[in-house]
Amino acid sequence: MDRDARQVVGVLWWTLLIKGLIALAFGIAAIFWPGPTLVALLYLFSAYIIVSGIMNVILGIFGHRVVMNMWLGVLLLGVFEIGVGIYAIRNPGISLGVLILIIGFTFLLRGIWEVVAAFMGRTPDRANKTLLVLSGVLSILVGAYIVMQPAVGGLAFVWAIGVYAIVVGSMDIARSISAKNLLAPEPA
Repeated sequence: MDRDARQVVGVLWWTLLIKGLIALAFGIAAIFWPGPTLVALLYLFSAYIIVSGIMNVILGIFGHRVVMNMWLGVLLLGVFEIGVGIYAIRNPGISLGVLILIIGFTFLLRGIWEVVAAFMGRTPDRANKTLLVLSGVLSILVGAYIVMQPAVGGLAFVWAIGVYAIVVGSMDIARSISAKNLLAPEPA
């Protein structure tokens, strides 16, 4: 692997690790404290989606050699996620139904993008591509369910989001480990 590719993978693995850890923390909080008020859920989701957006912007800017022609899409997804997070923070009085729809559409967009990126971009290895597709499909399924069933009870919604965040966070951490393993010196 050349020096530029190693530098990009170096950025890729830690951005995925941070995204995964934040998702795990969000998921655990959502499952073990399902009764927080709408404002608490709103701020938890906002913090998660803003951090995810920042990591995607970093990946879009510095990871253009890995994601090749997909860098602009990754960058735009990050900007979208940051915008959704800021909107949610600035408008804490939005109804639960609106928050659920915003989260559902964000998951749909993210999932579609991850699946497209897996098939159109150059991923470092097959395991990373597989995890990206699985994460994308899960995002699409959860997003579609949320958008089609926005009136689902608040507790079930919080748990569904929590489980989703734990699964996707675990996949992001696995992808980060896979990317970091690419940095290991090759045996002679």
